[in-house]
Amino acid sequence: MSGLRVGDASPRAVKLDFTAPAGIDLTTVTLVTGTLYRADGTTIEWAFTISPGATATAMSAVHVLAADGSDLPAPGAYRCATTLTFPAAVTRRPGVAQFTVSPYP
Repeated sequence: MSGLRVGDASPRAVKLDFTAPAGIDLTTVTLVTGTLYRADGTTIEWAFTISPGATATAMSAVHVLAADGSDLPAPGAYRCATTLTFPAAVTRRPGVAQFTVSPYP
């Protein structure tokens, strides 16, 4: 994720890529969500759309930024702690994505 700026809005999006070890089948993921820890100390929940083309070991998911530009309110470091949901409500937390948001010029 590069080039994100304060106030970026739809159609801009954040894409996350996931890989899985043997025994985990990413084609069965039914939901991707994330808690976004913003640079200003606030948090919000993000919903992601699972991209077509997932394989057992690799998949991508996309969050389209809010149309009003409110997803990225301040410059600095952001972290998104994601959760993957599998059938029978089994969840896994694959890690935390980190990115930097630049000031709006």
